[in-house]
This record gives sequence, C-alpha cells and structure tokens, in this order.
Amino acid sequence: MNLLNDSVCELSAILEGCDSDTSDPTEKEDVVVQEGLQERDEAYRKLLEIEQFSERLLSEFSKLESEFEVEKTCRQQAEVYAAQMKKENKQLKRVSMQVLPMLNKVPEDMLHLLWENDTPSDPVHENQQNSRDFQDTVSKLLEDNKMLNVQVEELQSQIRHLNGQIQEERSEKISLQSMIETYQRAFKKFNRVSQMVIQEYNELVQKLETEQDLRQHAEVFAHKMLRKQQQANRQSMMFLKTAESNAPLLQALEEIATMTKALEDAKQEHQAKIMALEETQLEGKHLQEELEIIQKALNGTKEEKCEIENRLRQAEKRNGALEEKIKVLEEKLKVAEMLSSEENNSTVVPVAPPPPPPPPPPPPPSPNSLEDPLSLIKQRRGMREMKKPDQGNGEDGKAQAVKEMMDRIKSGVVLRSARQDPQGQCAKASKRKSAVNELQGILALMKTPCQKPSYRNKASQKKKDNQLESILQRRRKITDVTLTAQSSSLSSAAAETQEQADSKEGKTLPVPWAKQNTVAEKIVMCEKQKDDSPVCKWKLKSRAQESN
Repeated sequence: MNLLNDSVCELSAILEGCDSDTSDPTEKEDVVVQEGLQERDEAYRKLLEIEQFSERLLSEFSKLESEFEVEKTCRQQAEVYAAQMKKENKQLKRVSMQVLPMLNKVPEDMLHLLWENDTPSDPVHENQQNSRDFQDTVSKLLEDNKMLNVQVEELQSQIRHLNGQIQEERSEKISLQSMIETYQRAFKKFNRVSQMVIQEYNELVQKLETEQDLRQHAEVFAHKMLRKQQQANRQSMMFLKTAESNAPLLQALEEIATMTKALEDAKQEHQAKIMALEETQLEGKHLQEELEIIQKALNGTKEEKCEIENRLRQAEKRNGALEEKIKVLEEKLKVAEMLSSEENNSTVVPVAPPPPPPPPPPPPPSPNSLEDPLSLIKQRRGMREMKKPDQGNGEDGKAQAVKEMMDRIKSGVVLRSARQDPQGQCAKASKRKSAVNELQGILALMKTPCQKPSYRNKASQKKKDNQLESILQRRRKITDVTLTAQSSSLSSAAAETQEQADSKEGKTLPVPWAKQNTVAEKIVMCEKQKDDSPVCKWKLKSRAQESN
C-alpha cells in the first residue's frame, strides 16, 4: 500500500512538472511579444517625431522661399535703380566735363563747400552687397535643407529596417504560436492518458483493498465453519455410536449426506455462474471505457478535420484565383499569338495562284501509300484490328483536300512543307519540356499547404504573380521567334511545292497529304502527352469546371 501511494505521488509530481514546463514557453512567448510591441511603439514614436520635424522643415522652407522671392524682387528693383543711377552719373559727368573749365574762375572756399556738400552715396554697391548677403543665406539654407533631407532618408531607411524586423518577429511569433499549439495538444493528450491511467490505478487499488477485506472475512468465516464442522463431526460420531442399533436412523443420515452433497454441487454451480457474470460485467466496463476513449479521440480528430477543411477551402479559393489569373494570361497570350500570326501573314507576299488543275484519278494502292490518320492514331493506341475505309469515302476526302488546298492558295495562305527538320522538332520538344517544367513548378507552388494569412504571404503571392507574368513574357518571346522562323521556312517550302506542282502538272499532290500526316502526327503526340503532361490534365480540369 505504501508503494502504491508513493507511485501516485510521483505521477502527480510529474503532471505538475509538465504544467510548469508548458507555462514556461507561454511566459517566454509573452515576453517576446511585449518586446516586439515596445519596439513597434518606439518605431511609431520615431515616425511621429520625424513627421513633426519634416513639417517644421517644410514650414521653414516655405518661409525661406517667400523671403527669397522678396529679396529677389528687391534685387531686381535695386538693379533697375542702379541702371538709372548710372545713367544719371553719366549725365552728371558730361555736365561736370563741361563745368571743369569754369572751376578755375570759382574761388577755393566755394570749392571746399561744394566738395563737402557733395558726398555721394553709392546705392549700387549697397544693393550688390545686400544681394550677396541674401545669396549666402539662401545657399546656407539650401545646404541645411539637403542635410535635413539626408537625415529624413536615413530615418526612413531605419524605419523600413525596423518594419522588416517587426515582420520577421511577427512571422516568428506565428511559428512559435503554431508550435505552442501543437505542444499544447500533445500535452492535453498526455493529460487525458495520465488521467485515465490514474483512474484505472485508483480503481485497481480499491479493488485490491476490497479483495483483501473479503479475504480476511472469508478466512475468519472459514475458521468458524471448521470449528462448527469439527463440533458437528464429534456430535455425529457420538450419535452414530449411540444409534448403531437403529437402522432407520442410519438411512436418514445417509440421505442427509447425499442431500448435502447435492446442495454443495448446486452451490458450486451457482458460484461459477456468478463469477462468469461478474467477468462479463468487468469486460463490459472495460469496453465502455475503451469506447469513451475512442469517442474522445474521435472528437479531437473531428476538430482537426474541421481545421484542415477550413485550410483546404482557403487553399481552394487561392487556387481558383490563381487559375483565373492563369486563364486570363493564357487568353492574353493567345490574343498576342493571333496578332503576331496575322502580322506574319500580312507580311508574306501572296503568290499568284496557278490555274486549277483537273482532279486527278485516284492513285492505285501501293505499300508506300499514306494511311488514314485515324487508323494511325488507333494503331498507336493499341487497336490492332481496323476496318479499311471505303474507296468512295477516300475519293471524297481527297477531293475535299484538293479543294481546300486550292482555296488556301487563292486566298494567299502559305502551305506547310511536307518535310520536317529533326532539329526543329528537337527544339520544339525542348521548348515544350521547358514550358511543362515551368508549369509544373507553378502548380507545385499552388499545391503547397497554406498557412494563416499574413503580410509575408501577401508579398509572396505578389511575387508569384510577377513570376507568372515573367514566365508568360518569356514564352511570348519564344513563340514570336518560332513564328518568324516558321514563316520564313513556310514561305520557302511553299515556293518549292509550287515549283514541283508546275513541273508535275497536277499528277501528284503531296502537299495536302503531307499536311494530313503532320496533323495526324501532332494528334498522336498530343494523345501521348495527355497521360504524362500536367498541363493537359490541368486544362482538362479547367474545361470540366467551365462546363459544370
């Protein structure tokens, strides 16, 4: 019993230690949050001080500008006045030159009086000095303004740095909160398990105590029963000795013995049944406890499921927005490709259409004759058995192809060449692979699990949009280059095919059939790529959503 009590005390001490361990990170988190808030408040105070300082600077700068304008107007007026004074001085000099020969006749006392009275003040010099002083003050003020602007820029850079630090601390705080939540969930689970273990332990201790009490009572009762049985045996022996002469008494005693044996057997059977019922009840209790534990676990999983569903909804919303953006960008890319193709078609000079040749007879079947593109597609899919098309349908298809070719030649459309360069195909394949890899990277970014919305997530979304736009611009450039190369190759191939058609005089028409073959090969390549390329899968999903 002492050992059991000691183990219970140890379990309670462990649980209290776990509680203290969980409280420590929460206190640390509170300290970190308070420090971040204090730094934020300090940054806001600095911002307010900088704003007030900048307002004062602007007010002083406006005052200085007004003073500068006033000084400028004064300087202009002084210059005008100086020009007038120069003119007057010139006139006075002329007059003085005329008066100089008359001075010899004037007495010296009069000359001294004239010189004393004529102490001319030079306003031009004063105005120039004032303008210089004003210029010096303006230059000093401009230098002060530059210094203040530099200080403002430095303070703004410090503010940006502090904002970045605040954002990093916020992200760290969010990560710490998520870690704390996970630890709290684990701790709650441990608490539940420990509580269940303690309950089971207490129940077992109670059962052990009751069983010990029952055992003691049973031992006492058994000792009493032994004494009574011994007394009864003695009495029966005495009774047998006295009743040997009476035969009916002996028969009655034998019947009593058989009845007691039957009663003991029935008692043992009843006790066995009671034990079985008790065992079934105990098993039912254990099952109920297990069911309660499972229900608690189910409730926890339901809560986690709700959280995961909310996150999935948010992720689906973001994916839908990104898909809409991708659709818009694809539509823009298609429009740009159409415009570039129209420009290329407009730049190509239309060739003079030759006279339409008469429709040739159907060529005889040969081993090297071209097959229907549908048969090629079905053969590559795995369809080995294919019915041969009727001859009438083949002739109608050939006639339609000839008509389409003649209409295109008349409208000035350049036909494609029958031969295809392997290098061009390799380049197209490599470009397709690069585009597929880029789209795979985009889809991988789209499929990443989203966290709680924050400022950094918004910035990352903007970066992703910029990446998408840059990728689509690269693809536009590549398509423009390929279209120009294809237009040049197609123009040369069209000239060659026209020369061949003129030389053969309508006997053979390789261009439309070659075109059909190229179309068939492209269809086969697309069908091959349907199973592997994520682009086709994504397009099929988007089309299905639009149809729904």
